[in-house]
Amino acid sequence: MLKSLINDVEPWNCQVGLKDFMFGKYDPKWTLIETYDIEDYKNDAFLRYCSIDGAATYYGYELIKEQIDGSN
Repeated sequence: MLKSLINDVEPWNCQVGLKDFMFGKYDPKWTLIETYDIEDYKNDAFLRYCSIDGAATYYGYELIKEQIDGSN
């Protein structure tokens, strides 16, 4: 939905991602993960990352939905 609403129509200019969209709303350490090849799924840093990622996804959806619903 985000790409449809605010991205450029040119595919090479479409640079919207969750971390860019939600920048500043969550702990900056969330954006510093360099790999998704996690060996310990009980690692505190990994669990924190997953929690914030999930919350940001849901909150981003709510913001977009609010924008769409308000434009009718």
